[in-house]
Amino acid sequence: MNFYDVLLLLAAAVIASTPLLAHDHWQRTAPTPDDDDHSDDEHDESHNDE
Repeated sequence: MNFYDVLLLLAAAVIASTPLLAHDHWQRTAPTPDDDDHSDDEHDESHNDE
């Protein structure tokens, strides 16, 4: 195994893991504002009903 083999494996590992990290990032961040807005709307609606 020479330097280029190691570099190629490292590049392949980074490229392979990038979509997983991006998907995990969006999966964590995307629902949070929706949940906050949704709970705020529910809270506002329930407050208006009272």
